[in-house]
Amino acid sequence: MKKKLPTVTVAVSAYNEEKNIGLFLKSVLSQNEIGFILKMICIYSDGSTDRTVKIARSINDKRIKVFVFTKREGKPHRLNQIYRKVDTDFLIQSDSDVIFAHRFVIQQIIQPFIKDKKVALVGGNRIPQKSRTLVEHIHIHGFNIWSKVRNRIKKNSIHNHHGSISALKKNLSLKLHIPEEVNGTDDYIFLMNKKLGFTFKYIPSATVFFKSPQTLKDYFKQQRRFLSAKYKMASIFGPQVYLEYNINKKTKWPILLEEIFKKPVLTILYLILETGVRLSTSVNKYSQHRYWDIAVSTK
Repeated sequence: MKKKLPTVTVAVSAYNEEKNIGLFLKSVLSQNEIGFILKMICIYSDGSTDRTVKIARSINDKRIKVFVFTKREGKPHRLNQIYRKVDTDFLIQSDSDVIFAHRFVIQQIIQPFIKDKKVALVGGNRIPQKSRTLVEHIHIHGFNIWSKVRNRIKKNSIHNHHGSISALKKNLSLKLHIPEEVNGTDDYIFLMNKKLGFTFKYIPSATVFFKSPQTLKDYFKQQRRFLSAKYKMASIFGPQVYLEYNINKKTKWPILLEEIFKKPVLTILYLILETGVRLSTSVNKYSQHRYWDIAVSTK
């Protein structure tokens, strides 16, 4: 008897993504369907006022479903709609401003589900696109430092689950309802997965490309949002979640010192910007809204 292949849905919440939505969809459609069936690609347009919907609908593939909402409600709201709608075995959710890096991303990111029944959440990897501005150079340098740190800590940690790309098994997505004031949706999903007794796996080969912020304003917007997530998670799950974020200084400092010697100017600029982000975040660290101020230059 022929074994039934698992079904997959790729779904995103999109707000004014006209510059990338076509590239994103083409990268998804280019995936090799080996060992799975790509049933649907869902675009939830969250109040877009640009050509996001028109471009998504212009791509001729019956698997693409575009859901149009005139009012912007925020990513948590749209993800909750996706969780209620999707009925496939696995859900791949990502940001809509990324591009799948190769043709085997889906195949690789769902493998842990097939190999281990306890796994309900899988995180993929992300790589920044080439930089053009000084701010992008600084951001990418900081990202590369952070990647070295992540490679030295436990692979299946909260630091290896992010919104750029992740995969959820149906038994997890059916139980999720993200509070609408949460900006750190990826952290919330990771912590709920753990609370429900499921396992998380990180697959570094399942990679997407993303664009770094080009301006200081967008850099601060994005980094403040990332940094403030842990404070919101502590208010929901309790102060013990800070342990999930903790990284031993003996892991971080040798890498920072190495980078200061190798690329002193970029590293010092990065540390200055990060200090500014942390100081500004500490003032309103618990203030989060259902939709965040978009870092336009990352689109």
